[in-house]
Amino acid sequence: VKRSAAEWAFRYVYNHPAVTLVLSGMNVDEHIKENIRVASEATVNSLTEDELSIIKRVKETYDSLLQVGCTGCAYCMPCPAGIDIPAAFKNLNNAHMFSRPMARIAHAQFLGIQTEDKKPHFTDACIDCGICEEKCPQHIPVREVFKQVKKELEGPMTKIIASIGRKLVK
Repeated sequence: VKRSAAEWAFRYVYNHPAVTLVLSGMNVDEHIKENIRVASEATVNSLTEDELSIIKRVKETYDSLLQVGCTGCAYCMPCPAGIDIPAAFKNLNNAHMFSRPMARIAHAQFLGIQTEDKKPHFTDACIDCGICEEKCPQHIPVREVFKQVKKELEGPMTKIIASIGRKLVK
């Protein structure tokens, strides 16, 4: 069955008997129409075993690629060292799920160029205070994951790109 990602997600949620309300962000009329159509068609326990199997395989693949279970809630922020922790974790996940070069560019952009004070705030700037870990509802060992971010995304090339980028945006 060919469905949009949104339709698969809605059908999965509507399949659960405990769900009584679904809220959705919509940007265009087509989203509204699709959401109404799916809400009118989807019912509790309406997904077939084959469909549930597909969802299970997708989840297993996603979980195998996910490096850190950060939801981007930003409860860990602000970081005293100015590190955009959710962005660093998103970039790490994107490096494993999509494209490592593109994730490095995004990392250079968001932690090295487009910072509030226009100074780089890569994860090696961490002052090891642990405040972020105390605030994290997912109990992510932030400082430990920073080691992986530094190793995979913050090599010399990323820092050179960020340095050049800061000079260009002045």
